[in-house]
Amino acid sequence: MRAFLQEQKVRRNQRAEMIGERLEKAHIPGALEGAQKLAKGGR
Repeated sequence: MRAFLQEQKVRRNQRAEMIGERLEKAHIPGALEGAQKLAKGGR
């Protein structure tokens, strides 16, 4: 179960990076970093 959850975490991070790259190409810089900051409780 732990291995499954770790793999899921890795895949989610990979997908987030891919989406962040696409947003950068769409002239929306820093989207991934901003989302990660918000996810950690930052503003």
